[in-house]
Amino acid sequence: MKPIGSSTSKPELETTPIDTFTTVDACELLDRKVMVKKINENTLSHVKSLCRGIFSTAVRKGVIAVNPWREAKESVKVRPSKRVLPTHQRKPLRS
Repeated sequence: MKPIGSSTSKPELETTPIDTFTTVDACELLDRKVMVKKINENTLSHVKSLCRGIFSTAVRKGVIAVNPWREAKESVKVRPSKRVLPTHQRKPLRS
């Protein structure tokens, strides 16, 4: 099997064969992203979505039987994202 790879999780995934990657590996990767890389909940959501999509394709193509990302969740507190409202939703400044 070829190693897994993605731009957001490349170092963690590029040396792991896709058929040996487990839900435990996915959970540990998410925790590491939060603790070491200090990513916020929005970025973490993007990482999970990308990885779920990659593994979902692998399931559909018969490369793996189960998507380990289906049950993967972080076990550490995630920093909230700083949401910036679009201009039309912002309150006007008071003078």
